[in-house]
Amino acid sequence: MPQRFAVVLAGGRSRRFGSDKLSAHTGGGTVLDVVLSSLPADVAIVVVGPRRPVTRNVLFVREDPEGGGPAAAVVAGVTAALRAGAEELVVLPGDAPGAGGGAITLLAALGAGAAAAVGVDAAGALQPLQVAMSRSAAERLLAAVGPDGGAQRSARSVVAALDATPVPLPRMATWDVDTPAQLAAWRVRDSAAVRTVLDVVAALPGRGLVALEGHSGVGKSTVALAVASLSGAVVVEGDDFYSTRLPTLSPAERRALTAADLAAEVIDWRRLREEALEPLLAGRDATYRPYDWEADDGRLDSPLVVRSAPVLLLDGVYSARPELADLVDAEVFLEAPWETRLRRLVERDEADAVWDALWAAAEEHYFSRVRPRSSFAVRVATA
Repeated sequence: MPQRFAVVLAGGRSRRFGSDKLSAHTGGGTVLDVVLSSLPADVAIVVVGPRRPVTRNVLFVREDPEGGGPAAAVVAGVTAALRAGAEELVVLPGDAPGAGGGAITLLAALGAGAAAAVGVDAAGALQPLQVAMSRSAAERLLAAVGPDGGAQRSARSVVAALDATPVPLPRMATWDVDTPAQLAAWRVRDSAAVRTVLDVVAALPGRGLVALEGHSGVGKSTVALAVASLSGAVVVEGDDFYSTRLPTLSPAERRALTAADLAAEVIDWRRLREEALEPLLAGRDATYRPYDWEADDGRLDSPLVVRSAPVLLLDGVYSARPELADLVDAEVFLEAPWETRLRRLVERDEADAVWDALWAAAEEHYFSRVRPRSSFAVRVATA
């Protein structure tokens, strides 16, 4: 068997994550260790990036210059692997916990006769950081890059020199962890809640809308992101359609609101319906301005484009409200113990205590008078 190497790209600044994402724990080890452990035992490993504690024997190298970008990292890793005697090698990102499965698929393409193979995600997009190559193809890549070492070039332009065979990869292999929310979704990918929603999605006859309901803090957004990552569904956030009037009210006007008033108005369901759900269900992309939670003063943010997909997940309290019932094909009620919900809400550090009390009263009214738990055919715990 030819000597096989994996080049794991582990640089980057993790700006969107807020800390070193590769050192974050998935529940089964750090993100980087999960990637390394998923590779076959007979594959030698080069990690391009700063030294970190890892559970496998690896060779650490750095791109030149450090921070020079993914193309420079690819060049540095491929160079090191060839010097170490690699006859076949595969490049994969260190922030995709399931990338090891994709690496095995790509290496198998070399065994089937391809000189180089590049991954393609479920949407048909090439993944230039998931590519396998023979030794001769790797040498061609380095020759095409030239003396600049790939610094400041795109990975796509570097990999283009391979003329690689496109190879479809499973969704798990292209699941990047760029944000804490994506890591949280990865952690629950095998949970009962995610499996239940995936079953509901699979049972849809075709294009359809699944409403994910439940009190604040039950984990609806995390489940929605996991299901979307595994199924290709598109998520519409109900909170994007938060009322623009309520934040402008004075304290006295807020106190005058009844729970029923707030439950009826907190989400602008008309705008949600007209600007997002109806076009998406008709097979068209939707463009709308989500609520600006950063300012949180009634303003809307810059326009957001949501691409059409066969399955939509409407995530948020009030997503199964009666005014949207004619658009909804399936409903799932997610639930968690109050202590778990409270911990999650405290971690979010959201609105002031008075407003929290009003919000809770509105939810209580909604789930007791409008959509009681018993009105949902599908109910599942998230904790």
